[in-house]
Amino acid sequence: MSKLLSYFKSLVPKDNPGDQSQCSQQSDKGQYSGWRPFYLQRRILIIFLIAFCAAIAGLEFLNHVSQVNQGIASSTEDLHYIWTYCPTAILTIVAAFWSRVDFQAKQNRPWQSMHESPQVADKSVLLDYITEMPPIALKRAIHNKHFIVAAGVSCSLLLSLLITISTGLFLLQEVQVNVDNIPILLHDYFTSEDPKFNAGGETPRDIVQGVTLYNGSYPGGTNANFAFQQFSAPNISSGASVTAPIKVLAAELNCESAVMVDTQVNINGSIIISTSSCMNVKLDWPKVPIAGYSTYMGLFREGRCENSTGLDGMRIAVVAAAVSTPPSTEPYDVTGIIIENPTQLICKPTYAVVDMDATKNISESSSDIRFELTGSKNATLPGITAWDIAQSVYGAKNDLAESSASASPNPFDVDASYIDDALKMGSWAVGLSGSIRSLLLEDVLNNVASSYYRAMSAQYMNKGLVQKDSSMTTGSAIIMENRVFMTQLPLRLMEVCLVFVIFLVIAMIYWTPDPVTTSTPWNPNTIAATAAIMAQSKAFGQFLSGTSVSQLPVLQNLLRSQKFRLKQRQEGLSIDTLDDETSGFTLFHGPQSASPNSESVPFPGVLFRITTFVTVALIIVALEIVLQVSQANDGLGDITSGEHMHYAWTVFPSFIMVMIGLPFGSMSSNCRMLAPFALLKRPSGAAFKDCMTVNFLDALDVTVMLNSIRTKQFAVLATTLAAFITSLLSILTSGLFSAIEVPYYVNANFTPQDNFRYLSSQNTWQGPTLPPIADAIVQQNLSFPRWTYGNLVFPKLSLNASLAANLTEDSFVDLWVPALRATPICVLQTGSGVNHTFRKLNQTFHELHLNMPKIRCPPYRVNETWAGNGVTVQLPNNAYFGYGFQMSCTFDDPNNSMTDPVYPTAYYWGQVENGSLKNLAAMSCNSAAETINTLTRFQLPDFDISEDHAPAPNDSSATPLDIWVPDGTWSQYFFSTDGYLNAFFTALIKGRWAIPQENLGEASQTEKVAKAIKFQAGILNALQYNNASRNATLEDPLPGNVFLRSRLRLVEDATSARILEGLLGSMLILGVLGTVLMNTDHILPKRPSSIAARASLLAESNFLSWYQPLEKDPNKFSFPAGSQFFLGRQNADSASDSFKSYNTEKGDRDLTIYHRGPPVKDMDP
Repeated sequence: MSKLLSYFKSLVPKDNPGDQSQCSQQSDKGQYSGWRPFYLQRRILIIFLIAFCAAIAGLEFLNHVSQVNQGIASSTEDLHYIWTYCPTAILTIVAAFWSRVDFQAKQNRPWQSMHESPQVADKSVLLDYITEMPPIALKRAIHNKHFIVAAGVSCSLLLSLLITISTGLFLLQEVQVNVDNIPILLHDYFTSEDPKFNAGGETPRDIVQGVTLYNGSYPGGTNANFAFQQFSAPNISSGASVTAPIKVLAAELNCESAVMVDTQVNINGSIIISTSSCMNVKLDWPKVPIAGYSTYMGLFREGRCENSTGLDGMRIAVVAAAVSTPPSTEPYDVTGIIIENPTQLICKPTYAVVDMDATKNISESSSDIRFELTGSKNATLPGITAWDIAQSVYGAKNDLAESSASASPNPFDVDASYIDDALKMGSWAVGLSGSIRSLLLEDVLNNVASSYYRAMSAQYMNKGLVQKDSSMTTGSAIIMENRVFMTQLPLRLMEVCLVFVIFLVIAMIYWTPDPVTTSTPWNPNTIAATAAIMAQSKAFGQFLSGTSVSQLPVLQNLLRSQKFRLKQRQEGLSIDTLDDETSGFTLFHGPQSASPNSESVPFPGVLFRITTFVTVALIIVALEIVLQVSQANDGLGDITSGEHMHYAWTVFPSFIMVMIGLPFGSMSSNCRMLAPFALLKRPSGAAFKDCMTVNFLDALDVTVMLNSIRTKQFAVLATTLAAFITSLLSILTSGLFSAIEVPYYVNANFTPQDNFRYLSSQNTWQGPTLPPIADAIVQQNLSFPRWTYGNLVFPKLSLNASLAANLTEDSFVDLWVPALRATPICVLQTGSGVNHTFRKLNQTFHELHLNMPKIRCPPYRVNETWAGNGVTVQLPNNAYFGYGFQMSCTFDDPNNSMTDPVYPTAYYWGQVENGSLKNLAAMSCNSAAETINTLTRFQLPDFDISEDHAPAPNDSSATPLDIWVPDGTWSQYFFSTDGYLNAFFTALIKGRWAIPQENLGEASQTEKVAKAIKFQAGILNALQYNNASRNATLEDPLPGNVFLRSRLRLVEDATSARILEGLLGSMLILGVLGTVLMNTDHILPKRPSSIAARASLLAESNFLSWYQPLEKDPNKFSFPAGSQFFLGRQNADSASDSFKSYNTEKGDRDLTIYHRGPPVKDMDP
């Protein structure tokens, strides 16, 4: 170890490294500190050592990040190939550079062994690690105690294993990621300045009733319990769960159980109830005609505690009881009413501004927000009392004294005409229906009254105490992300491999000889260098004389008994036998003729290559078939998310690609090794620089490809490029297969429970709440009631129990449904086509009079007449205007004494600009309807329709319906106006589907405005149709595609598959091309990868004398123009003078590298 430590003290060696070699310098002691393989220098090995240590540190760092941060990083589709390809690509590059260390250790070992001591032939001139398979080379190196070679081969094998394992290093999983300090945008705030509890627009009662009865949703910033600040997270993707600190306005009724002073209405027509904290609250009994029978009463009334002053004594009293009167009682004589089993509460209203953390999914509505209390409940708004809110709620109660036509539907199983509407709505809100006796339970009554009060007060506070103004705060989010995780088994295996690699590299650094002990003064691995050595190695050349066509076993038999060493003399470098050292004269055993055995075929031979090519073609076909199956079936099969399954689709394909790469690597190695000899065998021979100094083996693939282009060695280029592509295969297979969540669909039939074919005026109920709900849908983003969407109405559907049992919260079905749609028949007139007059009244106002377009009343009526109305309106000098109203048609039916009214709808709009009528349009419409096939996505099991997947009608399938349809006007229900636009047109330019106000003043936009009017009116029509008593006739089942859940499927990546197919196809073409250009089976009788094999082709060459004596690097010699070198038979008279005396009996030499051209002796070296 002292050798290694001393080196680390002085990392700068005495020699100067070049690109691939170091210059030869002769020391005073006669030793050379010259050439050493570039990648075997200690400084290069130390760089590798640092890289491998850094790899372990990097892996541990990434593992720590993966465990602490729920993955290393998020991954999108764009980043998929980075985390799949990068680890394998990095290791492939490192392995490519390490292959040079491995190769140079193998190639240099025979020279270094002979330099250190005399070695037998099997450990020196016959030693061949280059062409052996790595496991065999490793075994031989250990047997020969060539530990640098063993370490280099071991590292190569471990790096190959690392590349394969690395394909399963990273795993993509969807996880919840917590993100703090995200920007939160607050859209409003609470203020007591200018409260507007009774501002225009939809009333809180309509909103609450729309939610409880018609599947509506609460407006933004409210829910069933309180009003809250609206917020959003602009920088967070949809699907994330965001938590924001917000303010909440919460109103409550703190109710106490009360006692009734007398169970009979007193002479003053009132009852008195009391609690210990609020005495004698007097409630007036409603005067209703209930004489002579029993019923139930429910009161939600205001009252005051006795002897109290100011608002602090105001209370809400709630009473529920069974009542009866004697038969003789006058109908409106309340003094005779007997109260039975009464339940009474006295409630004190309260409210508070509360700090809460609100959590919602970005894609969900406000009603899905979850709240967590974070502050006290004591804060209030200055100037706003609890009774200010309670008074507004009580004012909207719609008690039984008001018109029963406006009351909520009855939730109970008995006549509830005498139950205050507040308690009916509260009962619907808490899901109370059926037996009315449940309302007589104190906790139930408390829940009903409190639920109603909270819901109503939330809407009033949202109307009166909320001011729109944006501000910023910070919150947190839980984001569902696809995160890249590091898998533990590949990580630990890679670290173990890297630890072994590190120890092996340290051992190589220790075993690497010092520069002063370098074996040769120059690179001895070219043909020219071998020739220079043979020129000085007479005994060695004598042994090899006549063996040029001999196979390797002949050389082994010939040289096995000898020992060889590398000797540096004044004349040059030589390979001497042990006999040289002992007797001073090389023993000559005589030439041994070549064995007549058949030629040695390098692996892989032609047949094996053909088999390899067929295998590659089959793999290409298999990849394409698997890809088509994957795309057709949304994957190859269901899998689990476990790590062990992950290894199956990453490591196994990579292993197959490594196996495919082995024969291509051998083909490339053979071609590169034999390329100079193939040139020499050409009839024209080859120039010195093109064959004698070329070494295609000892270089990176990229360098070899460039040199092959320069030397026109296209077979080398083809096979090297094919081998280079094999290194990319493992990179591609790391991303070839992936686990992806794909939807799981099943086919199912859904049975319509009704239809619209027999709709008539007798079974259509409009009700007082439908127009306000339509207005809320347009202007306040209220959800569509179930079985409707926009202007479409759907039949009610049912699903079977077995399907319902397998549904998840994300299940949905896509169906083609015959929907009902309003299609009004309209007459539109514009500009001068409208019969109108426009005159100036004064400096400020003008008068517009117009006659609406006449339209034929519905054709199925008898005694039909024409509908048309004149309209007069005053307008200022500059204004947009728009109005809608009802016209009427009346018929005298001879079969009916009643007159049946029909109401066409009229609209007119336009603009006055600078006292001139810029635009005017008028439209009269009759109601009509049609059925239309609509592709609709229903969320199961409730059949809700999401705005994210709006129904898509197929207009070509529309079929008119000859049915009675109700009128579609909103005119008697308009709630707010904007200047000279009534509520319908206000909604048209400010609602959910708003059109620009400027369109009203542009004649070119008339058709667009008319279309928007028809759609908006159709929303009310849809509510009317949906509310109708439908024909309960079962229809034919509708086939649908039901999404049940997501499942993890193994999917073949199309991009990776196509690239992989292209690379394999390129390998196949290049491999065939290389085989055709150079058939390595018939170039030489033995592989020239050992010193003796190369030397046997040079032992009798006719140019060896030129290297006697050797005064410079033989690789830098040059021959004059016209010099050509050949590999073949040469005449005896041209043989080298060095060996001619030993071979005079042979007239020809079999296979020798020889020179033709100017005589070598006349050249100036």
